[in-house]
Amino acid sequence: MNLLVTNSEPQNDPDYVRSWTLEFSSLIIITAILSGIFYTLQNAFFLQNNVVNEALVYNLVRAIRMILFYVVVPSLFLKRHNRNWRDFGVIPTRQTIVPSLLGGLLVYSVAISVFLRYEIFYGTWLFLTDHEIMVKIVLVGIMASITDLWTRGFILFQIADKFSDKLAIGVQNLTWFVIHIYEIDALEPYIGILGGILLTLFLGIGGDIVALKTRTIFGLMFGHVLLNIAIMMAATNII
Repeated sequence: MNLLVTNSEPQNDPDYVRSWTLEFSSLIIITAILSGIFYTLQNAFFLQNNVVNEALVYNLVRAIRMILFYVVVPSLFLKRHNRNWRDFGVIPTRQTIVPSLLGGLLVYSVAISVFLRYEIFYGTWLFLTDHEIMVKIVLVGIMASITDLWTRGFILFQIADKFSDKLAIGVQNLTWFVIHIYEIDALEPYIGILGGILLTLFLGIGGDIVALKTRTIFGLMFGHVLLNIAIMMAATNII
């Protein structure tokens, strides 16, 4: 089966839709599996070896991996199918920038309130120098933005365009839940497993609604970055 698409190939042709679905599904599954394998290997390596500035190097390696798997690979997929990086919905229009920001801030304000109330992940920011904090906040911000780009800008928007919003929300949240399993486990000491699951699903579904209504992920990326900045500021007693 030839999965290459030409400009003359109708987007609603049944054969094309089937080939697109097979390629898209395979890409998501393979990416998730490889990402999980590399994440496990990275954790094992850093646990067994003494690395200078371990937290910063760890986040740098993780950011590079996420750029490769969640930005470069999806971009190549879009290019193969006559689309481009603008289809990620990163850049809002004049009409959508305000609703997107308000929606993103509304969704992530819930997470911010929970994280600050229970002092979640404060320990990861302690004992860092000012320089290390600045580097880490940039890396964490990049990773947070990439998460929204892959899950919503790529998975959500592509499925919604090809099929329906409901199917897109369902598939995206399945992916969102899987890639956040490690975080749900990390949240268990603070808010319990049920609390971690509910918060993850709220961010997943709530974020999807904002993205689909505004057709941009700009506000969600901003809110996600703000969440990490708020945790850092609270942990270091800036706020």
